[in-house]
Amino acid sequence: MIKETEKKKFRPGEIVKTMQGQGFKRFNMHHHTQLWKRKDAKNQACGFGVLVVDQWYWYERWVCEVEKHCEANRMDYV
Repeated sequence: MIKETEKKKFRPGEIVKTMQGQGFKRFNMHHHTQLWKRKDAKNQACGFGVLVVDQWYWYERWVCEVEKHCEANRMDYV
């Protein structure tokens, strides 16, 4: 039997705070916005998040993607 559970959701500000807490102090909301636009991450086919009553929420999968981006561009954000 498969039990369906609701995925944890994150607001953009939470993601920015998380990245800053991991040492990427210069990563900000502008960088987050540029990243999701460049990756077309709000396209629901990508599976990075969901629109709920006019609010976009990001899944943990997107948080991991942002973390990879920050690691790959470490010198820009530390």
